[in-house]
Amino acid sequence: MALKFKLKSREEVPADLASFYVERDGAFVLDAEGAVGKAKPDEFRTNNVTLQKQLADLSARFAGIEPDQVKALMAEKRKLEEEKLLHGSPHPGPLPGAEREKIEKTSRIASRA
Repeated sequence: MALKFKLKSREEVPADLASFYVERDGAFVLDAEGAVGKAKPDEFRTNNVTLQKQLADLSARFAGIEPDQVKALMAEKRKLEEEKLLHGSPHPGPLPGAEREKIEKTSRIASRA
């Protein structure tokens, strides 16, 4: 016969096992070291499922984005903006293709975050 962890009343406790049950919160629970009710593991499980979903959502949102690259691009963008503010446009004409692409990429990455 398997022992039940939680019983509703003293009458449900088998007489020969009464010394193994204690009253807690209006019910009789098996006094076993390390035993916990079903509610606590269910709470942890629900919380873990929620956290896993959040992690999957964020991983999908930021897939392909390397934090170090973003930091470097943002620093370069700030530097270019400071140069533009201090000295006017650093280039007399339109930006060369490589620099324009770099700035556009930085803006796209920054807008995703």
